[in-house]
Amino acid sequence: MTKLALLLNKAKYGLEAKMTLHIVATVVVVSLIITAIAASMFQKEYEQSLNHELDDAIESTERLIEDEISTVETATLTAANVLDFETTSNERIESALIKTLKDAPSIMAYTVALDHEHGEKTCAVYNDNGQVKNFRQKIKDLIRKDNDQNWIQSYTNGKCYWSVPYDHIKADSSMFHLIAYSVPIVDKNGQRCGILASNVTLDWLTTTVLKSKSTDKIDVAIKARNGKYLVEPGPIVENNAQENLIVKEHHIDRLGWTFIISSPRSVISHRVWKAVWKIVMFATLLILILCISIIYNVRHVARPFVNEQKKIAQDKASIEKEISMASDIQRKLLTLDASCGTQYDLKAILQPAKNIGGDLYDYTVRDGHLYFCIGDVSGKGMSASLFMAMTTVLFRHTINTEKITSPAEIVKHINTSISLENPDCMFVTFFTGKLNLATGKLQYCNAGHNTPIIDGEYIGESSGMPLGIDTDSEYEAGTIQLKPGSKLLLYTDGVTEAVNILKEEYGEGRLIEITKNAHTMSPTESIETILSDLSAFSAGAEQFDDITMMCIKYN
Repeated sequence: MTKLALLLNKAKYGLEAKMTLHIVATVVVVSLIITAIAASMFQKEYEQSLNHELDDAIESTERLIEDEISTVETATLTAANVLDFETTSNERIESALIKTLKDAPSIMAYTVALDHEHGEKTCAVYNDNGQVKNFRQKIKDLIRKDNDQNWIQSYTNGKCYWSVPYDHIKADSSMFHLIAYSVPIVDKNGQRCGILASNVTLDWLTTTVLKSKSTDKIDVAIKARNGKYLVEPGPIVENNAQENLIVKEHHIDRLGWTFIISSPRSVISHRVWKAVWKIVMFATLLILILCISIIYNVRHVARPFVNEQKKIAQDKASIEKEISMASDIQRKLLTLDASCGTQYDLKAILQPAKNIGGDLYDYTVRDGHLYFCIGDVSGKGMSASLFMAMTTVLFRHTINTEKITSPAEIVKHINTSISLENPDCMFVTFFTGKLNLATGKLQYCNAGHNTPIIDGEYIGESSGMPLGIDTDSEYEAGTIQLKPGSKLLLYTDGVTEAVNILKEEYGEGRLIEITKNAHTMSPTESIETILSDLSAFSAGAEQFDDITMMCIKYN
């Protein structure tokens, strides 16, 4: 501000040209800085977003395929049950198959093959554009019992079996790509007597893939277990080198199919720069407006400098308030999910009991240290949610702005801030830690929160008053040395106090036990295991409190 005051005091009406040069230089430098910062911020976010899109494409494709094959499996098993007492003649078999095929539009044809003891009959019916007919050409070659996998798997092994894709040429020389689902059939005495195979065209696969793609920047290919492509890779794969693609594979074991989902890495760069340029344009416009405003004030120095400083201070306070609100909105919009680095893996979840909750967690990495926290606000509803948001914002502000890094001092600073602005006398239990990622040294401070668990044991005691009760509360920090592979679990009382339909609490003992059993798992697997056990325990009972957990593994 000293330079600005000097400039204002020496300003003359002939300084417009010089000020214009300063404006241009300022705009260029600040725009470049904003561009670099924004690009760094958005790179990781959009990479995660693209990975989520690929996962969604996999899930959508698998779901559509599962629906189709489940329909075929149900229809085939129904037809097989009908044949239990209908194996006396080809005519009766074909009649039964025709009846069931009319109700199975997904199936192109049924083929029945019986063993030697039942006459080695081979029958088939097919759907010809809505007309179901029998197929009395030479069809014994359709199933070669000496080496046919359908016969071996279904008749010999007694299993339901999906075949590898194969081609079938009709009399008019048209070709169908087919796949067969074979099931064993039994005679009146319950003895295995042959197989029933449903023959399904694969024409629907291309339509299914198109339905599952959320954007033309995603390429979906499907390959059978024999290496044959059922859906060929598209132009994205053909026009990009392998190293320029993000590729994910997913397997459907019972079909032996592999999804290959691809997207060019250039999609991330395009999204990043699109977002960056919007920010740069807005920032540039804002800087230009501010600089023009300065020139205007330099030329019209009628206003006292003190009043100008007061206005600047008011504008700054208003901007800080808006930044605080924007930070809160951003925190709610962004999902803090799994995070990992060379020295740590982290996973956190929050499952509110109602639409809004009072639990909180947060973490950030600064100067080679991982800072993290977890808390539980008293009360419910909107007031608890706002109190939670204020506590989370203060946690980040204390570390990144106030430069306070000691856990005890962080807790004390947050407590002082929220105690002064707490007309409803709310409070929050709070635990925070500072992990040195290079040495494994963990400093922590507990303000009335549940004692965390490390490697299946409670962490050493270090507890003070919850935040928001007394501005003069003092807090002590504890220290523990983590070994590579050590895993720390933080949680709220929504976990241990969850009840089942008998009103029994989940309890700390059960949480300790399952934590010991999950000591070799990743943080994500550990939390999923606890959630699964908690869900099984409380099945049928209403969730009354927010469930929040954070698991950190030191590598």
